[in-house]
Amino acid sequence: MFVLLSIIELQGTPEGQISLPVWLFWTLIGLIGLFIILLMVRDKKLRTGIKNLFVGAKMRMRRSRIQKKIKTEVKNKEKVLNELGKKAWEIGLESEAAASINKEITDLEEQKKDFLKEAESVGGEIDGLQKNISAFIEEQNQKIQAQEETKKPHVERLAQLQDSLKKGQADLSHVDKELKSAEKEKQSSEKEVAKIEADDKLSDEMKESKIQELKAKVFDMEKKKEELDAKRPSLEEQRAESQKQIDKEQNIVKELDQKMKSLRDEEREKQKEVEKEIKKWQKKKDELQGKIENLDKAKAPLLFTLGKTLDEKREDHADLNPLYTQIDSINQLIDELEAKLAELT
Repeated sequence: MFVLLSIIELQGTPEGQISLPVWLFWTLIGLIGLFIILLMVRDKKLRTGIKNLFVGAKMRMRRSRIQKKIKTEVKNKEKVLNELGKKAWEIGLESEAAASINKEITDLEEQKKDFLKEAESVGGEIDGLQKNISAFIEEQNQKIQAQEETKKPHVERLAQLQDSLKKGQADLSHVDKELKSAEKEKQSSEKEVAKIEADDKLSDEMKESKIQELKAKVFDMEKKKEELDAKRPSLEEQRAESQKQIDKEQNIVKELDQKMKSLRDEEREKQKEVEKEIKKWQKKKDELQGKIENLDKAKAPLLFTLGKTLDEKREDHADLNPLYTQIDSINQLIDELEAKLAELT
């Protein structure tokens, strides 16, 4: 060991100093290994100790594998015993040895039968509620659709009346604009007449000519105003009638919308009510399902016990004999594995 430490120190010397050659380093390592081997060859106790170490590890591994196989076969046997119990119960095997177990299983089955019947009844209630609400929703949708169909022509009529009202208002606006324009031109012509009459530079003939021309224009504007004024009442009457019809159609549409809203509100309320009722029944059904599952859990160990009892008594039956054969094969294998395990102890 001292030599090895010295070699390592020499290998790690700083640069610039004398170091041990690599070939010499590995040669020394080889010699040390050879020295250890020679010690092992010459020292019998050391060899025996190392051998026992490996043999012990090998034995432990073999025991562990065998123990694992035994556990696996024990589980396989439990499965077959469970199958044996199930099969005996299915075929209705009567056995004095298993009479008490059969009675317990029968009691559990009777309880399960009652719970299943009750669960079926609850399921029927849920199905009935779901069918009723589906039918109600369908009926409401049909009523809403009918209201939509009734509303459609009124909406179209309303759109037409609104277009008519818009046109009538545009016509009135145009008449008002024309009236203002005519009044403005009339006033402008009258001012022009007054201005010409006061102009001393123009001759009487020139004044008369221009005044007559302007008066003719004033007359035309007055006539145009009279015509426009005559149109206005008719346009206003049309607008008022259009507005009246619009109000009427809007009231009808509003009333139909309110009916549809009431139908939808009624549908939502009914749906909430039914969903609440379904939730109550579903809770009861879940509780029954839980009881049924608990009965199945309680039945499982009884079937295993039944299988174990029948295996011990070996009640002869054609449907059970193949399972007996499986159990015998597993038992034989377990015995062989346990014998091997004993040899390794």
